[in-house]
Amino acid sequence: PQNFCANGTGENLCKGDGGSAFVAEKGNKFVFIGFNTFGQTFCDVSQYEVYVSIPSYVNWITKNMKI
Repeated sequence: PQNFCANGTGENLCKGDGGSAFVAEKGNKFVFIGFNTFGQTFCDVSQYEVYVSIPSYVNWITKNMKI
C-alpha cells in the first residue's frame, strides 16, 4: 500500500506535525517506514493518522535521486 494508518499508545500527532517520521525497531536498528501526511489537528489519541509508506516509493526515490 502507498499509505497506511497508525496511532500511538498514549501519543498522537498534533497540528503542525505533518511530515513527522514513522519508525520501527528492527533488531537493534530503527527503520524509517513512512512520514505523516494528514490526520486530526487536535492531538486525539483515539484517532488514526495517515502516513505515506516509504517502501512503496523506494524504486522511484532511487531513480530520481541526483547525488
